[in-house]
Amino acid sequence: MATCAPLAERCNADTRPAAPPPMTTMFGPFTMREVQHRIQDQRRNPSLMAAARQPHDAGHLLWRDGEPVQRLIDSMDRWIGCLLAEDGIEDAIEAEHDVALMARTDGAIPSARVVARQEGIIAGIAVIERMIATWFPDLSCLAAVQDGDHISADDVVLMLQGAQNQMLCAERTVLNILGRLSGLCTHANELTRRTNKEIAATRKTTWGVLDKWAVHLGGALTHRLDRNEAMMIKENDAANAAPGADSIERLRITLDARRFEAIAHSDPKVIWGRFLCIEVRSKSEAIEVGKWLENHKEEDMPDVIMLIDNLGPKGTQNVVDALRSGKLCEHVVIEASGGIRPENVADWNDVDVDVISMSTLTQGVNAFDLSMLIDEVSEGV
Repeated sequence: MATCAPLAERCNADTRPAAPPPMTTMFGPFTMREVQHRIQDQRRNPSLMAAARQPHDAGHLLWRDGEPVQRLIDSMDRWIGCLLAEDGIEDAIEAEHDVALMARTDGAIPSARVVARQEGIIAGIAVIERMIATWFPDLSCLAAVQDGDHISADDVVLMLQGAQNQMLCAERTVLNILGRLSGLCTHANELTRRTNKEIAATRKTTWGVLDKWAVHLGGALTHRLDRNEAMMIKENDAANAAPGADSIERLRITLDARRFEAIAHSDPKVIWGRFLCIEVRSKSEAIEVGKWLENHKEEDMPDVIMLIDNLGPKGTQNVVDALRSGKLCEHVVIEASGGIRPENVADWNDVDVDVISMSTLTQGVNAFDLSMLIDEVSEGV
């Protein structure tokens, strides 16, 4: 019986999320719905945004032709299994195959609604659909909204119907998944509305690809999805490659080593990955990296990101000015990171960088508030 319907035919049209009124900021009036239309257009038609896409943007690689790709499905399965196991469910529940066992004492088939208790952006519907279909054979799932939709308080998010014991077993994990992913998605959307910069996540995630998927739905950038997707040269990478050398020499040695490795490989893209990201922590390091990149700009290199770390808005602008005056970043994406928080994200609006990245996009975020309510009477799906 485990089924999942993509839209809620049974839900009254009034339960569909309504667009909030326009908000006026220093960047002009716009609505959350307009932001979401842009995100959904990119998710459904990746080619529309390809020309302007930053290397940090890998969300389009997780969803194709209206379906999650295998990489995202695998992440869903890992976290579904872990969360259910933590709640004492280590194997898929056996089907009862008897409608009478699923019915309540009054003969009605139990059903439940997951209801939002706040306004925001929903994320995790596809995860719940997969969990119900895979683990709970006597439940059906009817989604009232899609991932990335704006919802209001008291909106119905999805409905479950079937065996009441399975419904109760699924309840906490359903709410935990939707709560975390929708919380991240809503938080990301709020931050993108505070700044004129594109915002990217960092490596500091808890649920890995699922966290990245959630911030993508909220309008932020994923950055690399795992260590193999792109090469990042950070402080520890350089220290490991050239122990004992000063920071500038370490960067030069590390970049040369990676370049030689790529040249020796039959397919350099296997070594470089989708992009190369190099962390710098001072103006002198940035200039050295800029010179190295300029010397090798004619070679078959991937997109390059120079990550300016922990220098603040003023220090970062000084580094960018030095790079631009020396024509050392004409083909480089400039990313700023370190110490960027929700309360100071607008301080970066006038800094000449392409992307800002912040760990608080995925760390310390409040869960989205939802409840699951078992209905008194159900007429059947």
